[in-house]
Amino acid sequence: MFFDPSTTGLVVLGASQFNFCPDHDRVVFRLAQESVIKYFRDPRLGLGLREKTIFNGFDRDEEKGHLLFDLIRFMGQFPFADLFVYVCSHGFAYRQNFLKIFLKNSRNDDMDSFLDFEEFIAKIMDESKARVYCIVDCCGSGVIHKNSTRLKISPPHASYLTSENQLALPKTGITIITSNNMRRPGTVVARDDHPSMNAPLFSHVLLELLQNGTSNLPGEGLRFEDLHRHICERIPTVICELNKELEDADRPLISDVHDTYLSEYSDRPVFDGESGNLLSTIGAFPNNHPNHRVLTGISRTVRHLYSIKYLQYDRIEELEGRLEKQEAINSKLEADNKALREELDQQYAKFAQLKGDDEVLRNECEAKDATISRMTMEYEAMGQKCKLLDDNILRLADENIRLGSECEERARALSESEARVRTISRKNATLERFARRVRRGMVYIIVGLAIAVVCYLVYLVR
Repeated sequence: MFFDPSTTGLVVLGASQFNFCPDHDRVVFRLAQESVIKYFRDPRLGLGLREKTIFNGFDRDEEKGHLLFDLIRFMGQFPFADLFVYVCSHGFAYRQNFLKIFLKNSRNDDMDSFLDFEEFIAKIMDESKARVYCIVDCCGSGVIHKNSTRLKISPPHASYLTSENQLALPKTGITIITSNNMRRPGTVVARDDHPSMNAPLFSHVLLELLQNGTSNLPGEGLRFEDLHRHICERIPTVICELNKELEDADRPLISDVHDTYLSEYSDRPVFDGESGNLLSTIGAFPNNHPNHRVLTGISRTVRHLYSIKYLQYDRIEELEGRLEKQEAINSKLEADNKALREELDQQYAKFAQLKGDDEVLRNECEAKDATISRMTMEYEAMGQKCKLLDDNILRLADENIRLGSECEERARALSESEARVRTISRKNATLERFARRVRRGMVYIIVGLAIAVVCYLVYLVR
């Protein structure tokens, strides 16, 4: 099959890290989705899809509702005719009938946080008329093949076309291949400690087939029923090879006693007689085995031409986008240029006005220069006067110094006079005290003499 990359999309879902179940983390899940995207992007071995037609919902931090909203918005951007879906994560059979898939933010106590596969496919079919090819690698995925009222399974080998139209594509429909089967929807092998595996067991064998092809399958393309048959035949051999390595490394072996690792595929829904073959009977992937060199070469050439064509379209779209941006820039520049011209005209008018003002200012400046010359001469005359004043100031300063010296001498003499006056004052005070004492003694003497005279007179009278 030669899928047109412009109408072919890829949706990748799952997780390798689990925020609420860290013990479930698996590096091989992330490596598997990287390898799958690389294969679908490769125009030589894969389908040569463009990056913008790939929706990578792997390890996204959004809740389930936001993730599905982004997916619907992505599908609305492109009229997909064919859509591939790859799911790689943990999963379990809910009520033994429905597949629940772990997302990064899934919680064991909230069933709504898990992705319901049938609900997810129904949403895709509601939003798009594309043919859908699903690859599901997770535990419990075998329950998908149980008949469901929401998505009825097509009868095996249903086809209403003649042998001349065996490659005719149906207008719509779904084909699904899973990592285990409806009879034993158990666990899958996804171990980080095995050096030979960069993906879970199912994805490891699937990628090996898609990249290298096989001589045992048709050269016109690998059908989903071919993938199923080859994987079922190849897995026991791979398990033996891995067990030999694990035994040499003294690690626990892989056991598949109940065939839980065997895949299964189915188609849905039932189509009418004009819709074409079941999708599982159509060669969806190129067979890259050297024995099919001619068909593979044609397929590669077509995919390469598609790739070149749409790379050119992408380049044209990019250039048109850049041209639109440049036209917007040019429009803005023209508007800015017009505004600048108007501003320049205003500046010219201002310049003319300023030129007239300049002549007036020049005349004023000449008058001011004359005034400045006159003031300079006056300033020089004032300088001479100032010089004379400086001489007078110096002379007055000298005179002031001399007067200061005289004042200091007179001040010293005045201090000495004041000292002598204080000495005389002290002596006068001493003499006054002595005079007071003399006067007091004279009074005492006079009083004593008076008393004596009185006594004497009294004596004489008697």
